[in-house]
Amino acid sequence: MWERRMNKKIQIIRGLSIIAVIVIHTYNTYAWGGYGVIIRPLVNFAVGMFIFLSGYLTKENENGVYRDIIYRRIKKIIVPYIIWSFIFAIVNRRINTFIPDVFMSKCNGIYYFILVYIQMVLLIPVTFKLLRSRFSKLGWFVTPISIFLIRYISLWFNIELGFPFQGELFVFWFGFYYLGVSLKNGYINLQLSPKCLTNLCLFSLVIQGVEGFIWYWMGNFDMATTQLKMSSIITTGLFCISAYIYIEAGDLNLNEQPVVLKKFLKVLGDNSFGIYLCHMLIIRILNKLVPMANIFPINAIFVIMISTVCVMMAHRILGKHAYIIGV
Repeated sequence: MWERRMNKKIQIIRGLSIIAVIVIHTYNTYAWGGYGVIIRPLVNFAVGMFIFLSGYLTKENENGVYRDIIYRRIKKIIVPYIIWSFIFAIVNRRINTFIPDVFMSKCNGIYYFILVYIQMVLLIPVTFKLLRSRFSKLGWFVTPISIFLIRYISLWFNIELGFPFQGELFVFWFGFYYLGVSLKNGYINLQLSPKCLTNLCLFSLVIQGVEGFIWYWMGNFDMATTQLKMSSIITTGLFCISAYIYIEAGDLNLNEQPVVLKKFLKVLGDNSFGIYLCHMLIIRILNKLVPMANIFPINAIFVIMISTVCVMMAHRILGKHAYIIGV
């Protein structure tokens, strides 16, 4: 019963996170200008939250052997990743560079998340060794120090960043994974009242907005909206803690109000990987066929609904073979 309740809550959080991902990809930073800087702090938690949940779902083995979980997790995502990367290589007319592109997530830029996820999975044994060591506190500094040294210092010295320093490297996201693993396995115990946590989240959103507008006024749209700046990782960390408290607290009844919203978010969460894989293709098709619908948030709603329906239909048609394309 506990596991079932927890899984429902996790799927609801995944549902919210995939909505945030689609919002990020359907509004136009330049077209929206300052409004975009206001929107992004509300959705910048998306990737960090998925990484956090992956860590939260990782249990420590007493024997310290993790070959099975590493194999299962990578097997689950690697084939869909290759298939969808090939689809985008065809769409982008870059089949001749498919092999190097697939190793650098260049077939579809947003697939960098899968590279990050694979790195996190491979680091499971190292993560637990670090947590058990006297140097465990160092794990909390990996992400902020990496972002400061790579993102901020490179800007100071006007260094242009390429692969893997645009988000593909695990160090940018390790803090969220470390937080999930630590909370799940009892390495840290947080005692925060809901009111205190809410106030911290709101305050961090304000700070993120302020930093965003500073970068915006300096003409740097990337830093104004990115998930990889100091204020963003603080907000995302607080959102992850909020998610943890939500998952661990009280029972969940999908028949209690708001019924429709809960069930809808759970459906999105259940299909989130498939939606993630296909939604950029849906965006391109909609922009081509119905350009007048490319207005935020109308386009976001269309993409969410169409992607979800496509994934569910594909799952029903392919049945037990649906895993091959990640649905």
